[in-house]
Amino acid sequence: MVSPDHIEQVEPLDDELVESWQRLTDEPLLRGVEAHLYDDGSWQVGLWVAEFVREEPAESELRGRMLDALRAVPGAIRVYEEDREVWVVEGTPPGRALVAAAAEVVDSLGQAIRRQYPEMTWTDA
Repeated sequence: MVSPDHIEQVEPLDDELVESWQRLTDEPLLRGVEAHLYDDGSWQVGLWVAEFVREEPAESELRGRMLDALRAVPGAIRVYEEDREVWVVEGTPPGRALVAAAAEVVDSLGQAIRRQYPEMTWTDA
C-alpha cells in the first residue's frame, strides 16, 4: 500500500515538459494527481477522478475547490480549467505544492465521491 501523501518528482514523459510531479496512491483513479511544467512556463495540473465525476453536487464542488486551492498556492498568478481533467496554472508555483493542494481537494471530497459513485472501483486494477 502506498502512503496517501506520497508526492514525488518524476521523469517528464515529453520533450516539451520541463518538470513533472505525481502523487502516488493506492486509489489512483480517485486520488491520483499530477502536475507538469511546460517549456512555455505554464503548469498543467491533472486530476484522474475528474474524468468520472460528472454529476452534481460532486462535480461543482470538485471544480470550485480545485480553482480555489490552486489559486492559493504561492506563486500562482492565473488559474483556469483547460478541460474536464486539467487546470492550467500560470506563474511560478512549485510543482510539489500544486500536487499537494490538488491532493488535499480530492482527499477532502473522497468520501462524498465514493458515496455518489458506489459502483466505481478506484484502483487501477
